[in-house]
Amino acid sequence: MKKYLFLLFVLVVSISYYSKADSIPTLPKTSDSIFFNVKVKAIDLSEDGLLGSTRNDEVFLFIYKQNGACLPQNICAQFFRLDTLKRSKQFKISAGFLQPTDTLTFILLEQDTQKQTKGIEPVCRLYLNDIYANYLKNGSTNFMQFFDDDDVLGMYRVTGNKFDLTKPIVKKFEVLHLLDWAVYKMEISK
Repeated sequence: MKKYLFLLFVLVVSISYYSKADSIPTLPKTSDSIFFNVKVKAIDLSEDGLLGSTRNDEVFLFIYKQNGACLPQNICAQFFRLDTLKRSKQFKISAGFLQPTDTLTFILLEQDTQKQTKGIEPVCRLYLNDIYANYLKNGSTNFMQFFDDDDVLGMYRVTGNKFDLTKPIVKKFEVLHLLDWAVYKMEISK
């Protein structure tokens, strides 16, 4: 009987831990963890110039760590809004231990559908290498099979041996999707 009560307790705790509204578990922090900041800034919001638009961008930031052919590990899955008054958002990230052969992949998406983080993150994780190869080949276009109408704002990939934060890593993304024009900057720093 005690064994069944213990299993029931473990089941209830597990379900309550994983049932948060729109959050996805990330890597645990350890003493060997690498910590860094990611600042996302909208220089030109995609909704700025459209007549009748909301004048704000709903954005997803996903960061994955991967070593070889293993399934990528999600280390950040965040949804946030930027508008004309609040054009930047900063995140503190823990990537666990980073080996020289690991890759970190950063993805910025603009939400144009009603999909939530839990609907988009698994697609990013499962097809990460295909998505990044498509980005290298086609820029920010041709992602309909992965994201429907959600737009890719930018991607960046770096290996662990080149992830040097002695000075900030700054990436600027300029995107044109149909009538949506956007300019974003992502800064990665200590």
